[in-house]
Order: sequence, then C-alpha cells, then structure tokens
Amino acid sequence: LIVAAVEPLHFKVLQCITESTENEVKSAIGSLSRFFPQGSDQKLRIYHKSLADWLVRGDNKTEFRVDIKNQQTIFANQCWNLLNTCMIPGSTDIKQCQLHKYDDAVIEFILQHGVTHLCLAGRKEEARKLVLDVGWLMTRSGRLENCYNLVFDFQKLSKDDKVVELIGRAVGLSMNALRMDYRQLPGQLIGRL
Repeated sequence: LIVAAVEPLHFKVLQCITESTENEVKSAIGSLSRFFPQGSDQKLRIYHKSLADWLVRGDNKTEFRVDIKNQQTIFANQCWNLLNTCMIPGSTDIKQCQLHKYDDAVIEFILQHGVTHLCLAGRKEEARKLVLDVGWLMTRSGRLENCYNLVFDFQKLSKDDKVVELIGRAVGLSMNALRMDYRQLPGQLIGRL
C-alpha cells in the first residue's frame, strides 16, 4: 500500500485501510522499517525510488511484487466505503456525517486523495459523485488547509464531462473566497453558474 499511495502514508491511514489493530501495524512497520522508514510525522516513506520501481516492475516475479492496480482498488474501496458510511449527501456538518470518529490523518487522507485513488482504480463514476456533492466539497474545503488541490480533482474528471468541467471552473474561480471561508461555496457556485 505504501508504494501505491500518492503521498507518504501516515500509520493511522495504513491501520484504517488495512483494518488492522494499532499493534499489528506497529509490528509490521518495525519489520519493514529499513525499506519503509517512519518519519517524525509518523508517515511511512519508501527508502529509495528504485525499491518502488523494483516492487511494481512487471518482470519482478518474486513474492514481493506489488500489483499496483490491486493496491489502488484497495485504496479506492476503503475511501469509498468510509465516505459512504460517514457522509450524508449534502451534509456539511462533520459531527453529523460521522467523520469525527476517525483520526485526523485518516480524514485528511481520504478527503485529499479519495478522488485520486478512485480515478486510479477506474472508478470515475464514484469520483464524479463526490465532486458534484456540495456537502463533500464544503467538508473538503473546510477541513484541509490547501483547498486549491480541489481544482485538480475536477481536472481529473473533466475531460469527458461538461458538467464537472463547468463546476470545476466555478470552484476554481472561487478559490480566493473559499480560502477565507469555505461556507461561501454555495453562494459562489450560484453566482458563477
């Protein structure tokens, strides 16, 4: 999973994605720490890019070969399941939508990278549902310091979808206002559409 993640993976995210206990994850991290060291921010990193390249290479026939598509599917499934269980469509209240039950690192990862992992796993329809849900957009904008990455989610999906492209442009034009107060999103969308 560490190889397939789009950024260094916090151990709490790894615990959530693998549905393991904290002790199981810490034990695995200890065993693999030479190859996947854990930084002071508690995120796991790949020791060297050549290791990742070898692990995913098609001619690697060892037991250590990583099927990147399978790993993306695991990320996508967990992100989608977590968001579906926790989010009420259109809801912007974190407490109401149950995300508060999870560690901040898990919430940030799911909100920041959920759409990316859904797209990488070929599940663009689910990713589209997310980016078109105002509640999810507001939750993502309000929870993450860098709401500018939201525009990239729209760009991943806008090639064949004019609705996503149009709303993505409106969100992009609204970034300055959203940076100040994410609750301006509905008004910004109405004004720009």
